[in-house]
Amino acid sequence: MAASAWVVFSVLNLPNKYRKHNLILTVSGLALGACATGNRAFPTATEATPHVLGRATAAVADAVNAGADTLAPEPLRMARQRLVAAMAEEQGKHLDRAGLLAREAIADAGFAKAQAERIAAEHARAAAAAQLQQVPASGTPGSSGQ
Repeated sequence: MAASAWVVFSVLNLPNKYRKHNLILTVSGLALGACATGNRAFPTATEATPHVLGRATAAVADAVNAGADTLAPEPLRMARQRLVAAMAEEQGKHLDRAGLLAREAIADAGFAKAQAERIAAEHARAAAAAQLQQVPASGTPGSSGQ
């Protein structure tokens, strides 16, 4: 509070041509500062850390089920590392860091799953294109030339 009183006092001692602008800036800054330091103005990650860890574990499992262990090993490795780190932070009672790491693990696992699904789709498309090349080009199926 002493700092804000000093700021207001120093603004009032400025020459008249600067006083109005600096007073407006000072009041705006104090108002923003009051908003930012309000009662839980920004949500913390500690509120649902166990739930986030569960979602992270499920996201990693979904990525593995999608084939990310072979098709997208690097993003899956990052997701697993972050999940292990999140669990360690939770054990150490650092819930903010645990929640953040778990959310990062969810994002990494989602990326690994998407990359694995994309690669699997490309493989399926290539296989379908190879089968299509084997179909004779002489007419459509069902027309027997009668």
